[in-house]
Amino acid sequence: MGTNGCCLDLIIFGGDRYTLAIELTELLRVLRKLEKENIKTTLLGIGPMSRRVVQAALELGAEKDFPVMLIASRNQVDLPEYGGGYVAGWDQASFVETVQALAEEVGFTGLLYICRDHGGPWQRDEELRQKLPFAAAMKRSKQSFFC
Repeated sequence: MGTNGCCLDLIIFGGDRYTLAIELTELLRVLRKLEKENIKTTLLGIGPMSRRVVQAALELGAEKDFPVMLIASRNQVDLPEYGGGYVAGWDQASFVETVQALAEEVGFTGLLYICRDHGGPWQRDEELRQKLPFAAAMKRSKQSFFC
């Protein structure tokens, strides 16, 4: 996790018995190697459209033993000062707390990646409406990766 306990860009954690940690770039390298050996692989990024969607993804990940990658846009999950997110009112910290609680609740101990989709400048609707200058939009974009 990030230095202050929360990083929306990438979070990996495992269960109580052990901690699994594979950086997303390493996981992708392994998947590419498997594909070169004609072994089919998939890494599905799931949009966290509700608490129930997150729970279902974690339940299925636990049942089928596959990595779960939740990928939220800035409109879905963002800092309160930028209007928060429209999904369950989550900001980065509350989203991560919810995901971790649900993972524990359903017994998910596999690889979990919390990622950002559409994280760049002008990816919040109001940034487009306000026609923010590039520097301001980029600053907000970078700040929204961390809580």
